[in-house]
Amino acid sequence: HVEKGNYHPIAIANRMFSMLKGKNEYDAAATHTTYAFMFHVYRQHMDFRDKRYATLMQNMWKHCCKDGLVSKFSLESFRDCVLEPDFWKALGGRDRFTKLGKTQMNDVSVEDLPKEWTRNVSPLKNRGKTTTAYR
Repeated sequence: HVEKGNYHPIAIANRMFSMLKGKNEYDAAATHTTYAFMFHVYRQHMDFRDKRYATLMQNMWKHCCKDGLVSKFSLESFRDCVLEPDFWKALGGRDRFTKLGKTQMNDVSVEDLPKEWTRNVSPLKNRGKTTTAYR
């Protein structure tokens, strides 16, 4: 059976995302993980051939970058959920990465992206010690 209306997984995810982006009773906020999971929700519950899919993913990516929440996890999730031309478009074009020797989508890492896009991602904690790993 097909989920409809307010109970469709996309509708539920969109409500949660909106709640996290605004003031809420839980004082919770969107994180890089929120974006990663939103990419996957859209991928699992929309047909990527739907004209709205690429636009929706691009817009979600723009918000992720604007919010400074691009992490290894959100980058990998986005990469897994879009077609190659859409990936390069979202990153500002393939040319700048080719100059860095990054010719494949999987070659691009968080370190290759503008620092502004990653500014609000906290380093992973490792038994109380801060590491340089970012998820």
